[in-house]
Amino acid sequence: MELNKGDVWKYGETTDPTGRYDPTYLQTLGVAKVDLFEGTQVQIKIQEKILIYGHFAVHRSLPPGNRIFR
Repeated sequence: MELNKGDVWKYGETTDPTGRYDPTYLQTLGVAKVDLFEGTQVQIKIQEKILIYGHFAVHRSLPPGNRIFR
């Protein structure tokens, strides 16, 4: 999948403070993980839903890494 600068691959959450993806691996792919929000698990799930549905409203498709509406 080809991404342009600023494109979103996936919206998601993690409970791992070091991150789910190795920074070196992400760098070799030419992508970066960006933390957008912190909060309780419920707050994070709500924010994730807002971002996924908002992306769909603008682009008429889900981000490539989000295969379903959660």
